[in-house]
Amino acid sequence: MHLNTFNLVVIGAGALGCAILENLGKIDLSSIKIVDGDIVSKDNLKNQALYSEDDARFLRYKSDAAKSALESKNSKTNFISEHFYVGELRIDGVIGGADMVIDATDNIRTRLIINDACSRRKIPFLFASLRGNNGLFCIVDWKYACFNCIYRNSKPKDAEDCSRISAHSAATAGKLISDGLIAFLERKTGQNLFTSFSVDPISIFAVRINQDERCETCSAHAYRHRLENGFIQMCGNGIKFSIQRPVDLGKLSQELKGGDFKDGRSALLYKDEEKTVFVSNMGDFLFTGYEKDEAKDFISGLFSSGALDV
Repeated sequence: MHLNTFNLVVIGAGALGCAILENLGKIDLSSIKIVDGDIVSKDNLKNQALYSEDDARFLRYKSDAAKSALESKNSKTNFISEHFYVGELRIDGVIGGADMVIDATDNIRTRLIINDACSRRKIPFLFASLRGNNGLFCIVDWKYACFNCIYRNSKPKDAEDCSRISAHSAATAGKLISDGLIAFLERKTGQNLFTSFSVDPISIFAVRINQDERCETCSAHAYRHRLENGFIQMCGNGIKFSIQRPVDLGKLSQELKGGDFKDGRSALLYKDEEKTVFVSNMGDFLFTGYEKDEAKDFISGLFSSGALDV
């Protein structure tokens, strides 16, 4: 396949996702779709080079900010932004037409959902992770092991991994992973090599993992993974929640008796003393300063009042 006809989807635009996008965004691909429901914060500027202070000041979606940054350096690739959290109700629409999907999210539950969807459509899937100075990635083409083969006996986490990632670690990992993808596309490497690496000093170890005949995903084709209650604990004091469908922000604003509309009325920012809730019109909620039980009570109240449709 010629790279200028290649359509790539990157899910997750945090530290690792940014580094991968920086590298692949320099190549003249047909399109790169960036999917992330998070907004840029000041803390992100330490290790996510695509974002600026203005992005944090104006609460820009990471996918929008990354798109703008990449477009300023490459006018030949069509960069597409989707600012929402990925779940089982959205994933098919996200990956439709993709030649490859990269998962750079921080959450195992989301990764299993992406793995299921790519298995159904037989779309090559690269999953990657970085913990401090150590990382891993694997390209799945459905001839050997998938992500669920490796993690099928583990319990998916309802929290993101909060390991510290330096700008140097992210940049080095992004280059290693991007080079691995290009080598795969140019057929210079085999498929399904589970590659672990360290960035300081750089060391790389790769091993092939065979398919697990008991795997619910790639062997039994029983695609069972869900977001379930939808609440994900973020690093720090943030909590994500998604109903995975559009919401009426006007109705929510009336129910909450306030809130400032943001981003051309596509989002609502509600403040209650030291606590904030950022709500997108795509049905995603970002809680700051809330405990998980408080966030659940907040959402339950909106359902009970009719501000959110069941």
